[in-house]
Amino acid sequence: MLSSIAGINLTADVKPLLQHSVSEIRSRVIRIIQIQEKGEFIKEIGEMVNDPDPEVRLNAMHYLCEHSGDENEKLLKKFLESKDHRILSTAVVCIAEYGTSESKNMLDEQVFEKLLTIESKAGENSRIHLAKALGALNNPKFRSYLMNMMKDPSLAVSQQAIRSSGRTRDRELVHILIKKLADKKYRMDARKALVEYGNRVLGTLKDYLTDDTVDFTIRKNIPGVLKEIPVQESVDILTDSLISANPSLKYFILKSLNKLSSTYEELQFDHRKMDSVIINETKSYYEILNILEFHKKSKERPAGKLLRKALKEKLDRNLESIFRMLGLRYSAKDIFNSYQGIISNKEVLRANAVEFLDNLLSSNIKKYLLPILDQDSPQAVIQHGQKLFNIRIETYEKALENLVRGSDSWLKACAIYVIFDENNKDLIYIVKEVLNDSDSVVRETAELITERIKRK
Repeated sequence: MLSSIAGINLTADVKPLLQHSVSEIRSRVIRIIQIQEKGEFIKEIGEMVNDPDPEVRLNAMHYLCEHSGDENEKLLKKFLESKDHRILSTAVVCIAEYGTSESKNMLDEQVFEKLLTIESKAGENSRIHLAKALGALNNPKFRSYLMNMMKDPSLAVSQQAIRSSGRTRDRELVHILIKKLADKKYRMDARKALVEYGNRVLGTLKDYLTDDTVDFTIRKNIPGVLKEIPVQESVDILTDSLISANPSLKYFILKSLNKLSSTYEELQFDHRKMDSVIINETKSYYEILNILEFHKKSKERPAGKLLRKALKEKLDRNLESIFRMLGLRYSAKDIFNSYQGIISNKEVLRANAVEFLDNLLSSNIKKYLLPILDQDSPQAVIQHGQKLFNIRIETYEKALENLVRGSDSWLKACAIYVIFDENNKDLIYIVKEVLNDSDSVVRETAELITERIKRK
């Protein structure tokens, strides 16, 4: 707050705070003094180069160098030659952040290797400083240091290296950062680092998002990166991906699109594409409801119970997805309120929501959605779906086959388990079809079931 007061010299007032017990206050006071005076506190701040807090040391060193005139490079060289690892590592960061092009030439492999040879906790702190400095330097010839430090056994070091990689915007590091999205220890830092690249990384993110061979954990985290780069291309990538995305991925794409839509009014959403996706989602709802009706008659075995539960959850997710999509097409607030009414147990709220949507939605969307919302008997809804989409799932076996050959990985795995649990020999061949499935859960389930069948 004090630092924001313009035209008032505060140095005399804040000088006593240089000795404050809170390091953040000491650090801020140095910055205030640096802005407001001409080097009158070199002695006092010079002693703070040995402060236990790294941020205080950095600000103190920056102050000294800025007010040392022609002695600047000589002073920096002295810091770089210090046997105190704290002063050495702070000097490296200070030069990288604030140094001239001439002073940055002092930073070379010899200096870096000196920091890397320091052991124990002090070594960890030195590597953190080095990783921070490398981000500020942004010199491709030092890229290998960042690449190695992203694999450092110290979590703090590797996280700082990831953050610094984003600061460099080095394209050679993009693929490494994307792969870091798979690990929750690095995910937030990797996401922020990728956002630093801005528009330049969008094409690569699209390639990973739409590649079915990429680890699903990576793919599901890419929409979270795209929503932090709020440009039209991000919207277009997410919308296009939504059309062909598997159901598990669709949820994450929709969340990001909803966030972009509610936060950035200038972004445009293709209504024609959204209508197509909404209609396709209603088709999925009709198919799952049809399959669920067959499985209500299945045997009361653990596998059957698990599949029925999964199918009911799938219907709920489908309905939520439909309304998330509608929120991109119409007023998000109106659609949210309607959704709350539809899922309510109160008949009045449901009826009001259906009536509101009947007046709001285009005739094309209403034709597909209202039969689902009107809550006719399941058989009546299924018949609507059969007429609209020519859905033909006429036997229990066909229903299982549809799931195994479908796009929902969890339903695939559950259906495979049912085939085994019920010893359905007529459908064993379908299990073999997914032995090379791109989803590891489906693949491993199919392998396990195939092995067990062989032993029978």
